[in-house]
Amino acid sequence: AYFILIPHSTRLIMDFDIGFTLRKRLEEITEKKEAVAAKISTSSEQLQRLFAKNKNAIRSTEPQLDAKIEELENRRVSVSLPLAEEKKILREIDQIKKSKIQVKENAGTELLIREKKAEIDAYRTTMRSMSAQIAELVNAIRKVDLAERLGCSPTDLQTRAVDCPVNKLGRVIGKNGANIQKLEKKTGCNIDVDKVKGAVHLRGNEDAIAKAVKEIEDIAHGIDEEVKLSEAVFQHFFQQRMEPFKQLQIDHEDVYFDLSKESRIMKIRGRSEPVEAAKKAIAEFDIAMDSIKLAGRETAIVVGKGGVMIKALIEKFSVGIQVDRINDDSSVAKIVGLPSDVEEAVKEINFMLFKCEDIETSIVVSALAKNGYLENSGTLIKQLQKDVNQALDSAGIRLNFEKKEVGAESSSIALLRIKAPRSHHLAAVDFVKSRIEQFESKVFVIKVEDRLIPKIIGKKGENINAMRKIGKGATIEVGRLDSEVSVLAADEATKELIKAEIEKIVAKNQILQIPVESKMMGLVFGSLGKDMRSKIAKIDVNISQDGNDTVMFKGYVESITEAAIILREYIANNYTIEVDFDSSDTPLLGRRDSILKTLGENSEVNLYLSRQKQVIEIRGPEDKVKAAAEALIQFLNGGDGNVVEKVTISRLVVGAIIGKGGSGITKLEKDHEGVSANVSSDDGTVTLRGPEEPVRKCRGKIMKEIVKTQVNALVDIDDSTHEFLSKTSNIRKIMNSTGVNLTLMKTGAKLRGNIVDVEIVKENIKEVMTGTYKGRIALSPALFRKISNLEKTKARMQLVNEKTNAKVELDSQGFAFVLSGKKVFVKRGKSMMLDYLVTDFPSSFSKIKIPVYLLKLVARTDTVVGIAADTGSSVAFDHDIYSFIIQSPSNQCLVDGSDAVRKHVLKSRKNMNLVQVDKSESWIFADFLRKPDLLSELQESTECRIEIYREDSVLCIIGKESEKIEAAKAKVTSIIEKLRKENIFMDLPESSMNTFVGQSNRNMRQFASIHFVNIQRVKKNPTRIHIKGSEAKARLAELSVKDWVMNWEKKNPGSSINLDVFDISYLLDPSSSDERQKIQKELDVKIDINGFLSTVTVRGGKDASSPEKALVLIRDLVDEHGDADIDEESSASPSATTASNEIVQKIDEQAVLKGLPTQNTAPVTTKKVSQAVEPQAPLKENLVIPEECAVPTVDIKPKKMEAPSAKLQSVSNLYNFLVSDDAAPVMTGDYNEPWDSSTVSSAVEIEEG
Repeated sequence: AYFILIPHSTRLIMDFDIGFTLRKRLEEITEKKEAVAAKISTSSEQLQRLFAKNKNAIRSTEPQLDAKIEELENRRVSVSLPLAEEKKILREIDQIKKSKIQVKENAGTELLIREKKAEIDAYRTTMRSMSAQIAELVNAIRKVDLAERLGCSPTDLQTRAVDCPVNKLGRVIGKNGANIQKLEKKTGCNIDVDKVKGAVHLRGNEDAIAKAVKEIEDIAHGIDEEVKLSEAVFQHFFQQRMEPFKQLQIDHEDVYFDLSKESRIMKIRGRSEPVEAAKKAIAEFDIAMDSIKLAGRETAIVVGKGGVMIKALIEKFSVGIQVDRINDDSSVAKIVGLPSDVEEAVKEINFMLFKCEDIETSIVVSALAKNGYLENSGTLIKQLQKDVNQALDSAGIRLNFEKKEVGAESSSIALLRIKAPRSHHLAAVDFVKSRIEQFESKVFVIKVEDRLIPKIIGKKGENINAMRKIGKGATIEVGRLDSEVSVLAADEATKELIKAEIEKIVAKNQILQIPVESKMMGLVFGSLGKDMRSKIAKIDVNISQDGNDTVMFKGYVESITEAAIILREYIANNYTIEVDFDSSDTPLLGRRDSILKTLGENSEVNLYLSRQKQVIEIRGPEDKVKAAAEALIQFLNGGDGNVVEKVTISRLVVGAIIGKGGSGITKLEKDHEGVSANVSSDDGTVTLRGPEEPVRKCRGKIMKEIVKTQVNALVDIDDSTHEFLSKTSNIRKIMNSTGVNLTLMKTGAKLRGNIVDVEIVKENIKEVMTGTYKGRIALSPALFRKISNLEKTKARMQLVNEKTNAKVELDSQGFAFVLSGKKVFVKRGKSMMLDYLVTDFPSSFSKIKIPVYLLKLVARTDTVVGIAADTGSSVAFDHDIYSFIIQSPSNQCLVDGSDAVRKHVLKSRKNMNLVQVDKSESWIFADFLRKPDLLSELQESTECRIEIYREDSVLCIIGKESEKIEAAKAKVTSIIEKLRKENIFMDLPESSMNTFVGQSNRNMRQFASIHFVNIQRVKKNPTRIHIKGSEAKARLAELSVKDWVMNWEKKNPGSSINLDVFDISYLLDPSSSDERQKIQKELDVKIDINGFLSTVTVRGGKDASSPEKALVLIRDLVDEHGDADIDEESSASPSATTASNEIVQKIDEQAVLKGLPTQNTAPVTTKKVSQAVEPQAPLKENLVIPEECAVPTVDIKPKKMEAPSAKLQSVSNLYNFLVSDDAAPVMTGDYNEPWDSSTVSSAVEIEEG
């Protein structure tokens, strides 16, 4: 055997050739693989196109199609078919033949698809083979590269696996493989980590693998330590591109160091001995650090241009210096190094800063000098800065003006700031001051009036710019606050030229102010004064308005004097008076033959009608204008024996008043001699002029005609409103006793009746649709104009809005107050607003309220209008507040109208009688309403009409003969007494109710069954039961219940006290529930309240004294509530008690006239009365309490358990009944309308109280 020794260098060349050959082979195979991949892509695209082409291929075969053709042919020839069907078969055969051709073509496509799939599979097989070859080549190349890096032959490479704890593998790998890369670089090995088996695979020569094994074992057996660095050492490591840290790594190569800028914690990893040595070395570092805060230019001074200064400091003192920015204007320099070096470096830096420190001084200069230096982009100030730096051989002197001016004369001065290094500061200030004083010596100042400053400046600065052009090089500054013009001129000629221009502007803008009446301003500056103003403009004078009553002239003195003469002559010949007129008079005044034309011709004045402003301008000589104005005012408003009356009517009846071709108006004028009638079609106002008596009669005639006229109105309604009006009960509510005829259509409601009633019903329908009700308080035009603009009226409107939540507005077209909102709010607002009108204008307004039961008798529209026509006053009945509203500018007419209304009411009430029960017995009327047949029988047998007003607990009997009325009253009284005996109400202790009632009412039903009665719990009163049955059985049941209660109370003893009804009512009210619960919880007791017996019983408790303690607390509670009520009522309305006593006194006087027993007229101060009388302004309305006769009233009281203070209770009830402004009584608990017996429902639920 022969051995050939190959030198090592030759082996390297051979290995290089092998690596080169392998890479070349890898490139070739990779290129081939890419070519095959391209072929696969092309073939795949071709295959997809074949699939798309064959997408709708026929699936039948040729034999199948031939069989189908044969079948169709046999059918065609074997059966006699209609021609159309035979043609259809032939068409199907032709279609199948075409399909056969398509099947042949599809067969070829299927063959191509199979071939193409086989081709793609072959290519993919080739790809897999090439991928395997590439993987082998890559692995071989890696081996060759590794051998080359290690300087050995590939055959010398070895592979070794080193076990490593799984928890230490992360340290081997490092973040993003950083540690592996370091190990590979350090040892030369290729390293792979198997995280699953906890092994590290090494590939390399023997030496490299040994190094790698050692490194990995060091990691596996190493320890982790953390060293907290002082800030000085931390900063030291990061100085000079981390050279100190790199040196530490070199000195301790067997230790791994991890240092981050985010933390001063250094992590050290390695075997125990090297780690301890590294820690000791770090602890022995003698490093100091100091810091200096830098502000402004100090940072640049320390760093130097391009960092030159800081580099020099670092080299000179062998320290590290780092400058960190704090914000835009400050930073901090940190110096790190040996203590002595740091100390010297800090001294050097402080000395540099002191030497370069800027000193700033401000000097005062004139604003003109400032502007001069800043002109032309600050050319002069830049030159001054350059000069001072050159003079003092410095580059650090800077000059600038403060942006904000300071001081009281901020418009005339400015501050120049001088910044200079300490060494040059004083010299720089002296130099700059000298130059400024020299510059300001060329300035002169002219003082002018404040008003002339804008003229000197000119529009957009045109005048001052013109002066700057005239005096080239001059600087002009205008001080608006001190009214000074400062000029900086280069020479005396320029100075005089600018001064002359300023004096010329001053002379041209002298002023003269002429007082002129404000009403004449429109005449002076309007179109009529155009010629006068043109004359003034020709003499170069400007005329303008200065305030409301001054005309100002501007110009030369001679010119403005002449202009004043022209103005005075013009005003003297155009004296003007404005006369207001009502919009309803516009058609009359606008006619060709109107009074305006007559007055203009006779008085030699000019009259102008302004429809927009509603004024007539009278213009001419003063004496003639005043005479014409007097005549015009007399025509418009009356006087000298003539009067003017205006009646506002709806547009729906305007035609009826005018008549065909104006025949209605002509007849009115003919029937009432001396009366002139005019109708405004715009707002429906009829204006009557003439002698007082004929005008009054004519007005009455018109009002009666309005009521007689039946109008039709169609109201559009939505579906929900249509459904609402489909119910008869709802229609009656909407009608509100007006007598309007309502016809319900598909999309609307057709109304027919007199205009007053129709408008009421329309508003009621709108409320149903929108939820918002609108109520009106209509006034006569004269009264509306009189009070609508008064501040007091506006304040009243605002107060009503706040107190009642009803929005109050003025309707200037309809001469009315309009209140809108929820109906209950509108009613309250109406009542309050009318009270204010009666209080504020007692000679013009009166309000007479009637009880609701008189509504149908006294509130007929024709009757109300008749009263108004006969008395000359305006009379209306408001259905919302059940009140007559009488108004008139004439106090006598107001008195006549009020008296007529009272007489009408008294007359209507003569054939009426009332039956009234206590509020707690309102269930009696509910029982009546459940028996309409009983009411009908009563009415038929007595020939009287019976109406029930449940909310007021009143039954009204109306008839023609007093005997029949008395008979009806007796029958009603008898029925009520019978009902009382058959209906017994009892209060049980609250604690006993659950026991008495039983589960699901079982005990109570059994009790009722035994006694042959009906027993129910009363709604709204959890302790009360209602026993209903025949008199004897009900009485027996009552006794049995009492026995049951006595037995229960023996088993459940307690302590009791008696209280008055007011205190009992308070305790039963939900507002006292929290206090009662608190007492019960505190003492562990049960409180039972008996409303019928007015007793409070306490049972149970923590101990024997608990009931008595609870009763003391209860008495304190009711006493405290009573005191609070009295205090509140006294402070709210001191006159409330007086008002109550006055009402009682009036009732007594009437009772005496009829021989009836009187009420107690002693001062009433109990809580019950004070609660009944709502605190309000003193009553101004006239209560309809007959002075000649009183309405007979039967006050039916229950015989049992009569409440204390019965007199006060009856007085309070009657007072509230007469003056209440609440909604109309509710018959069934649903609608605000008084019902007669023919309209009541038989399904009314009975409930006590």
